[in-house]
Amino acid sequence: MQAELEALREEVKRLRESARQYNWLVAAVDNSQDFFGIGHLDGRAIFVNEAGRKLMGIDTLEDVKQTRIPDYFDPQDLPYLEKHILPETFEKGIWKGEFRFRNLKTGALVPVYYSLFVIKDPSSGEVIGLATVTQDLTEQKKTEKLQSDILKAKEALLTEISTPLIPITDEVVVMPLIGTMDTQRAERVLDTLLAGVVNYGAKTVVLDITGVTSVDSTTADALLKAARAAGLLGAKVLLSGVRGQVAQTLVGLDIAIEGIPTFSSLKTAIATATRFTSRAR
Repeated sequence: MQAELEALREEVKRLRESARQYNWLVAAVDNSQDFFGIGHLDGRAIFVNEAGRKLMGIDTLEDVKQTRIPDYFDPQDLPYLEKHILPETFEKGIWKGEFRFRNLKTGALVPVYYSLFVIKDPSSGEVIGLATVTQDLTEQKKTEKLQSDILKAKEALLTEISTPLIPITDEVVVMPLIGTMDTQRAERVLDTLLAGVVNYGAKTVVLDITGVTSVDSTTADALLKAARAAGLLGAKVLLSGVRGQVAQTLVGLDIAIEGIPTFSSLKTAIATATRFTSRAR
């Protein structure tokens, strides 16, 4: 009899400890900042924690039980859920990736990192339900967008700085080139030059390469294209900043730049350009 009582006490103690651990688990889940939910295999929702209910616009746990899993998604996202997410979840036991939830009150779409996994019966190993731990990515996406906008603004500023177009008179503009010249930058130079000729009504353009660190075939080709394109718009291109080393490089590359007047200094090129425009009048 004493042994039976002792065994009963141990069992009660074990049950109390299990209940306490269960309460801890429930408290941890309900106080989590992430969405935590459980659903039946037939799609009926069973449980959504407080953070999840707030995210989805659901007031009470009883309201959760009136919903179904498809209610939590935008209708246009359901085909992907049904054709890709659910099959992979049942096949591999889990699916993880970025997706979208839909607030049940407002209909607003919420970017989330969705982790869906199966719940198995401990004894049989049979799948008996689905559960999710989902992270709200709204703030992260806002930060990413802000960073992207800042990066684009920086790139636009650098593009403007690296290919400035400076009006000297009503008909003369100067484009000082600084640094290295690659294919992408050569395209920007051409675009900026042509836009400037049209916007300013320029008759003469001075391309100054004093600040170009090296002159190669890409640089020379860009200058030739710029001169030809400007000529089609009725503008003449002058090239300044041609040092002895640059001239030797062009000769070494066997690149002919006939038709483009060259000058050793920007000052001389500008003076010549203004004389050109004065005579044209």
